[in-house]
Amino acid sequence: MSTTKARALAAGIITLALIGSGTSAALAQPVNDSSGVGRPATVGTDSKLTKGDAKAARRIAEDVFAARDPEAAYDALDADEQALFVDANTLAVVEETSDAPVEIPESEAKASFELAGYAVQAATKYDVCYSRSAQGAGKNLLGGVLYRYYTTIKYCAKGGAIKKATWSNRTGKPTFPGWYYDGRGSSQLTHTAASVRGYQQFKFRLGPIKGAPIQNRRPCLQTRVNKAGKATTSGSCYA
Repeated sequence: MSTTKARALAAGIITLALIGSGTSAALAQPVNDSSGVGRPATVGTDSKLTKGDAKAARRIAEDVFAARDPEAAYDALDADEQALFVDANTLAVVEETSDAPVEIPESEAKASFELAGYAVQAATKYDVCYSRSAQGAGKNLLGGVLYRYYTTIKYCAKGGAIKKATWSNRTGKPTFPGWYYDGRGSSQLTHTAASVRGYQQFKFRLGPIKGAPIQNRRPCLQTRVNKAGKATTSGSCYA
């Protein structure tokens, strides 16, 4: 399928869905997805899209969302510009990356324990403490980043057993015009003598604007690490 036809199909799917629902785009049913990957993704593998397309799409999105009347600004776009606008605001993939656990000064970890309200753990003597960071990003059909989110867990061990773990950073930020960060969702952080597991959900939204899928995204970052230092990261909100 050609790039033009694929884009037209993506735009058509959205338009038909809105018309069929009998509502305006601003009132359309939001797309909610805790995994972060949404619909439609019909042109996500189109290799003919160029960096020029991505730059043009960002410029178009900036102009539309900066306008006093974004709906009118969208209506004023030609068909190709509207197609780029849709591609740029359709989530295609979520990526998670992470850093290996890094040994940190005991005082640094204790400061995080104290801020979290763990006075006893902040006063305890530990043998070693670590910090482990992870990052996630939601990308659009053109490869541009719509939003990013971050977590850091600090934990300490004594006598070969993990004794305490706490969050020291959990935040997100939008990186594309029209997207917003609405704070954190559900989370959990647990540890045993041998491992630490924590996940944090983040809340992002696009919207609302005619022509683009109205979206509420709830991506998660999950970190697992054992006392030997082996660590994994995923986008799961579950154990």
